[in-house]
Amino acid sequence: MWKEGELSSEPFSRFVEGADIKNLRPALTGRSTDVYTTFASGAVSSGVGRTSIQFRMQREFTEVSFAVRIVPSPDWFVGQSSLDLCSSGEWIHDMTLDLYPYDAGTDQGFMFTSPDFPEVTPQPIVEITSRVPSHPANSFYYPRVAHLPRIAHVTLSRVNNAQPAWMRLLQSDRGVADEEEDEVHNAIPKNKNGFFGLIKDSKATTTISDQVLTPLDCEVTSWGGWSHCDVTCRVGLKRRFRLVQQKPLNRGEPCPDLVDVVICDKTLAMVKPEKKKCAQKHISKEKKRYMKQQLRNFDTKGKRKYIV
Repeated sequence: MWKEGELSSEPFSRFVEGADIKNLRPALTGRSTDVYTTFASGAVSSGVGRTSIQFRMQREFTEVSFAVRIVPSPDWFVGQSSLDLCSSGEWIHDMTLDLYPYDAGTDQGFMFTSPDFPEVTPQPIVEITSRVPSHPANSFYYPRVAHLPRIAHVTLSRVNNAQPAWMRLLQSDRGVADEEEDEVHNAIPKNKNGFFGLIKDSKATTTISDQVLTPLDCEVTSWGGWSHCDVTCRVGLKRRFRLVQQKPLNRGEPCPDLVDVVICDKTLAMVKPEKKKCAQKHISKEKKRYMKQQLRNFDTKGKRKYIV
């Protein structure tokens, strides 16, 4: 259906761009003998939600590909391509994968709500990262972050001995039902058409354990110029300052010193050690007070106080 590093097919391009979301499945089954079956789940109608689907695999077809459109977006999606669900001759029972955004390479938009701006020359499908595309207008451009948090995740679980819907219906008509069938029958609720397999859970909510918080390290400006030498402790101190640009979040690296205070008249301090001790105590206290005030500025609403 799609593969990173290759060009999007016409049906897939139209699907991810939202121009034609109904004809991708017929296009896949009509043009390839390598496709055993196709499936489609219900949409996630809000920013946070879940959707589920049951599909059948055969030993001759052990790989699955899927894609979920990001709405709104130019041509972005999440998914997996040619994921092998068989390992060492055995079906994998459970698997959870984090999903990250991909660019289908058919639209030049940088933002979620960019207008339709088709690529003159289609580009290969690439994963979108915190630095690629390297453009400040890109909605995912966060160069301070090593990698993006997952935008979604998928859990694949094997349903043992699941039977096709038509076989279960025939057995139900004859009144045949063993314990094994009852287990599968009860685990897969009916949809409105009376068949089994499609499970929708659009009202599901996400707990805090489902969310991935990206650490943001503290960022500061460059040092300002040195102040004039004052007469603190009759020794004299001079200072330089810098400001916080990004407060640390989610256990990111804390801020370094925001004020640098040094003794101006080292000769006088060397002659009179008690004055140097007084100055060092004053420096420690002033640094602590300034740091506390600067970090507090981020918690106020437009009313910032500065120490001069």
